[in-house]
Amino acid sequence: MFTKKALSLDEIMNGAIGPDGKRVDTGTGLSREEAQKGLRDAVKHGYLIVEGKGRQKRYRIANQIFDQIENGKERGVERGNGHKNGRVG
Repeated sequence: MFTKKALSLDEIMNGAIGPDGKRVDTGTGLSREEAQKGLRDAVKHGYLIVEGKGRQKRYRIANQIFDQIENGKERGVERGNGHKNGRVG
């Protein structure tokens, strides 16, 4: 199940932080520059929404994209596999 929790750049790169303050995943492993470029492109194309300004920015999946993912209709992407061909990128 997907969640609409907004994530910071640090959480995207290094992993989301749970209620107990511990990392719940390992993040993307992308460099800061790579993550920022990807986030900018995702916002530009309407996949993500930016909340906050400056160093307090957080990113949340756009409602229409979230609804498509929940309904299994996101552009050929199969749940749990990341890409319709089984490859990401």
